[in-house]
Amino acid sequence: MPLLKPALLLALLFRTIDALRVFDLVFVMTQGGPADATNVLQFYGYKKIFTEGFMGYGSTVSVLVFAVTLTVSVGYLATVGRRFQEGLG
Repeated sequence: MPLLKPALLLALLFRTIDALRVFDLVFVMTQGGPADATNVLQFYGYKKIFTEGFMGYGSTVSVLVFAVTLTVSVGYLATVGRRFQEGLG
């Protein structure tokens, strides 16, 4: 198991980042759906910037998505990376 931890960390990071970037599916298939049923955070930011013209608000949503992704990724690296280092020693 200790030798699998780096591979599991990488898979966990990629799956998390992939789950947080679902803009393309919503944009192509439903455009937010009837009554915003499939409105995700990334598509919400897009609508605020390009449809409604609220550049600052949409940019804030985009930066928030980046911050959440960065925080989760650093948390994974700190938790699993520390356990990986302990397993080597």
